[in-house]
Amino acid sequence: MLCVRLLLLAAAVGADEVRYTGAVLEHEPYSSWESGGLAILQENARIFLEHAALARQQGADIMVFPEYGLTSTNLEGGDVLSLAQVVPHPADQVVLCFLNQTSSHTQVLRELSCGAAQLKLYLVVDLIELVHCSPNQILDCPDVGYYLYNTQVVLDHCGALVARYRKKHLFLEPGFIPGDESDATAVFTTDFGVTFTLQICFDIMYESPGLANVEGGVRDVAMSTAWIDELPFLTGPMALLARLEAIHRRLERLKESPDIIVNYVVLDMFTNLLPGPLARRALNTHGVTLVASNLPGPQETIHMFGGVVDDIMFWIPNKSRTGIGVSMLSYRGQVRLGLNVDTALVNSEEVAQQLLEDTIVQTRSLLKELGAVEIEPEAMLSDTVSAVSETELLLGEGKQLPLRPNQPPRVRPATLTHKN
Repeated sequence: MLCVRLLLLAAAVGADEVRYTGAVLEHEPYSSWESGGLAILQENARIFLEHAALARQQGADIMVFPEYGLTSTNLEGGDVLSLAQVVPHPADQVVLCFLNQTSSHTQVLRELSCGAAQLKLYLVVDLIELVHCSPNQILDCPDVGYYLYNTQVVLDHCGALVARYRKKHLFLEPGFIPGDESDATAVFTTDFGVTFTLQICFDIMYESPGLANVEGGVRDVAMSTAWIDELPFLTGPMALLARLEAIHRRLERLKESPDIIVNYVVLDMFTNLLPGPLARRALNTHGVTLVASNLPGPQETIHMFGGVVDDIMFWIPNKSRTGIGVSMLSYRGQVRLGLNVDTALVNSEEVAQQLLEDTIVQTRSLLKELGAVEIEPEAMLSDTVSAVSETELLLGEGKQLPLRPNQPPRVRPATLTHKN
């Protein structure tokens, strides 16, 4: 049973106002790989156009579809390349519906183009864009020979592709690369007199492209998103996982870069050429403000000298000029959190205790996402303004829950008033 919602916002229309009706679709995409990637695209495109027709009957002028609505987020079950589409440059104003020759990488985009033309409706669709490497990109080209982008495209009421925006701020999306084009590529103007800027999900947390284009005078935003039922304040477990993933990627890039070797060679030459007192003075810095360590320890019981090691003391890497040290150390299903602060930087036990409690809250949220069973932690603060918290975990099988499982699609048109 399909649930169709209609929301109308009444407003007076003056000489300097434009009224239009926008619709959005919320649905759980078809995601079975049984018949291949093209079948996934075609089934979801069919659902898109079916609901676009309903929205058009209710007076919609433009309709926005969800992120990963064509492909689903089940990208590990098959060949991701079979889900990708080749997108023409918007400057060419290509009407794909008029193309006689198509391939599997343009077929579904052509079907959507025909649907937009038939319905006389603007469609904002999120898809996986395939870009083959050109000869001048050989050095930067991935080994597979192509790039994949998370891309929004806009089809106008004639079926022409008039805008293409590549998501700049990826969120746990391995295999994709962030877009690096100008914010202006996210802007398009409709024939009903309204200019929009595009953005995709996690882009909302950054100035580019949305805020930058709004500050440039754009008043209306078309945004696609695939998100859980949670307020967008980056306090939930998905945000924590994204932060950890970003840290991991940056550490991997750092390990693979020549920076460490270059720094070692330069410092070695520097210290050998300069007299000792001058070298020490030149290398004397204020150091870092915070050092954090996350050490996964052994989960089996350790025996030493015939006895059982019941617990392991938390360890925080520290030097004389480090202001704050944070430690996470696990052993036998336990995670011990440690906090060490410089009283010149954090001069009250209350502030130090709050830092520890904030760390506990973040850790709890992450544990829930991983499917762990948590036992209430105990927080202690010593006279040396060091803090430690002990949390015992019973790790279960972590599974990602589907977004709104078994929920029917919902179309939400709304009449909006735009002042020029």
